[in-house]
Amino acid sequence: MQSAGLEHGAKGGQMIELSLSRIDGEWQIGPLQAWWLRRAKILSEWRGARETNGDMADRAKRRTLAREHLYKLAAHNEAYPRCSDTA
Repeated sequence: MQSAGLEHGAKGGQMIELSLSRIDGEWQIGPLQAWWLRRAKILSEWRGARETNGDMADRAKRRTLAREHLYKLAAHNEAYPRCSDTA
């Protein structure tokens, strides 16, 4: 498996670096890179939800929102690619 770096534009003028892998003769985002990108998206959604609802007076609503994102992150962590998954 070969790798090549590629910079890709992100929101807010930020730059992120993508590492492409040569899989089956094609350059693509590999399973680990895709996992990290999905994780970053989940955390970004959580930060956005907190900012949008940062002044929520209802503690129960804040706890529910936090719980939903934590469950989503936990499920994502369980899907971490392992060597046996790629064979």
